[in-house]
Amino acid sequence: MADENSTATAATAAPVTPAAAPAATDTPAVPAAVAPVAVNDAAAALGAEAPKPADAPAADPNAPPVLTMPGKDATPEQWAEFYTKLGRPETADGYELPIPEGSDDAFAKQMAPLLHKHGITAEQAKGLATDWNAMQSKAATDWQAAENARITAMNTKNQAEADALKTEWGDKHAENFEFAKRAMRQFFPAEKASDVVSAIERVVGYRGVITMLHDMGKGLAEHGAPGLGEQTSGSPTKSLAERMYPNHQGPAA
Repeated sequence: MADENSTATAATAAPVTPAAAPAATDTPAVPAAVAPVAVNDAAAALGAEAPKPADAPAADPNAPPVLTMPGKDATPEQWAEFYTKLGRPETADGYELPIPEGSDDAFAKQMAPLLHKHGITAEQAKGLATDWNAMQSKAATDWQAAENARITAMNTKNQAEADALKTEWGDKHAENFEFAKRAMRQFFPAEKASDVVSAIERVVGYRGVITMLHDMGKGLAEHGAPGLGEQTSGSPTKSLAERMYPNHQGPAA
């Protein structure tokens, strides 16, 4: 008995050797049965049901079709199909271009094929034509205003020069003016006289053209040159204008 008790006591008192610790690794082992939890994802940690994805919106049957521009290697037929879907008329005659009041449709007929060639839609063409007409109308209005201002300024200047010439010539004014008229009749055909005198006036002014013609007319009268309205041998002689323009047919009697 003593031996058995001694053996039991020794077994009880003997130190217990602990099991060897697992080797340390850089990444702690994760039990395969435990799924990882996202950081700060409280809903997942608490086991809440994940939200369902939203249903895609239903297609609108009235929505216009999506157009894709043809690529750089597209054929003319593919471009034509694209332009037609975009809104280009089937032919150039399909454009309805506005025509300004008082104008003809010649310009519109010239432009329509170009608009069609470059794929311009009917609405775009109408807008372009409307804006073009407005721009042309404004240009014409601005030109007319500038022309009216020019004419007013010219009339004011001419009137001042006419008054000064009348004062300078005094009681000889009517006679001197007649000399100027005589030169005009002799040198310029009747239907061209106004244009020629106006052209000279634009260069030398009102006073310049009147005094120039006066000097010419007075010189012709002082020299008594033949053919200036005088009669010889009972027959009227030709005027200088008739001799300078032998093929000109004067106004009908």
